[in-house]
Formats: sequence, structure tokens, C-alpha cells
Amino acid sequence: MLEEYAHLDMARLRDHRAALQDEQAKARYWGSLVQARLELARTGAAGSASTRGETLDPARLQRVLVSQDLHAGRAALLESVSTADLPPLPELASLFQHPLGTDEAGRAQQERDLLGAVSQLSEYREALLRRAEQVTGELIARYRNHPELCLSALPLLPRWPGRGATTRR
Repeated sequence: MLEEYAHLDMARLRDHRAALQDEQAKARYWGSLVQARLELARTGAAGSASTRGETLDPARLQRVLVSQDLHAGRAALLESVSTADLPPLPELASLFQHPLGTDEAGRAQQERDLLGAVSQLSEYREALLRRAEQVTGELIARYRNHPELCLSALPLLPRWPGRGATTRR
């Protein structure tokens, strides 16, 4: 058993793994948004751009990003165990606060900033994956040492009144 997880019971350990998986999904989503912004910066698109017949409104995207607490998932992970091994998240909202550069120098700077965010998100996702694998390994080790713990993962069936009782409609 890993010392880092010794204080967690099985339910909290499974919850921690689920939180890590949720955070991985969010990081993938953020990565997609940053990649889309990067493509807009590279093509020199200012204002709105069309994709699949829909209009992308950078101002609307900015409002969505700024209104979301991009660090909420990471804060939830802090409740159970240390996240010292997780790299910092980029300041994603700031990457969407300014309009795309219309000059070559502005676009080049935005591209560098966005590439940096892509790199940070990639490191973050990899660290989450390593942590999730570690937690999964801890769960497996506990199940091997105490197979009866597998029963704690099963949903409880509703109890019927009396022995062998059935319900009537």
C-alpha cells in the first residue's frame, strides 16, 4: 500500500480516481479550445471565423472561459491528497481576453503564448494520467490483499420488508 493513499478508504480512493478522470477530460477540452485559438492565430483570422458553417465568436468564447473556474477541478483534487507532483495550469482565460493580433508581431506573440499553453496542458494531462494509474494500482493492490473489498464497489440492492417478501401493485 502506498503511504500517500493510506488515509483514504476504498470509497474515497475510488472517488479520487474518478476526480482525476474528470480532470483529464477537462484538460482535453481546454486543450481543444487552445488548439482552436492557435489555428485562428496562425491563419490571421480576426473577429469571427467560420467552421462547419457556424460562426466562431471570440468574444463569446472569452466570456465562457472567463466565467468558468478553470482551476476548480484541481482544487477538488487537493481535498484528498497532495498535488505537488502536478504541474501548474496555464492562465487560459488570459489567452482569450485579447483579440487576435492583426499584425505579424502580434500573431507571433499569441502563437508563442498558445504553444506554451498547449505544452503546459500536455504536461498536466500526463501528470494526471500517471496519478490515475498510481491510484488504480493502489486499488488493485488493496483488492488483491483483501478480496472482500470488491463487495464495497457493488451497488446496494433495496431491502424488501420481511424475508422473501414481494411487492404488490
